[in-house]
Amino acid sequence: MATSPVNHTDLINDSDGITDDMLGTEREFQAIDTSTAGEGKSLWHRGIIKAVAVKNRSAGALTAGEIVTWNTDVTGLTGGPGHAVEGECGAGAIAAGVVPWNAPSGGYAVGDNFWLIRKGPAYVLSDGGDDVAAGEEFTTGATGYVSDGAAGTNRIYGIMIEAIGAVAGAAKKALVNFESVG
Repeated sequence: MATSPVNHTDLINDSDGITDDMLGTEREFQAIDTSTAGEGKSLWHRGIIKAVAVKNRSAGALTAGEIVTWNTDVTGLTGGPGHAVEGECGAGAIAAGVVPWNAPSGGYAVGDNFWLIRKGPAYVLSDGGDDVAAGEEFTTGATGYVSDGAAGTNRIYGIMIEAIGAVAGAAKKALVNFESVG
């Protein structure tokens, strides 16, 4: 897979031209944060985001920073499993990846195609129940948000770059790796 010099902002749904026949395609992106707070700054020095083109097959919109699961229903898809995602990844479930931070403000609607982050720097959301320090491992809570990975009963999905507090929905930087588990 060749690295494409593409901004993190380009991890946006159909405006990228992701058609159904592209679902399951993997792509690498440079990890550039073009938000107001980090304009032009790298999320991680020379960081690369590995992503896969997927379709939202959940019951509702998938919002930025949510950790989601694979959808195993391949009805109507040209490919097999690994081409669609559904709702939030609950505690103990196998995660597919994280919804890119620059998703549309209302999230990706049901049926939208988008780039799902599988590995690299990403923003994730706090479940509000745990403090996870920078450098600590994390897993998912019941809502597809980050929870403390120290319990040892859930899969570890990455390491926090920034500490995440017990404020539900707080977005912080993490280094994620869903490739080894899902």
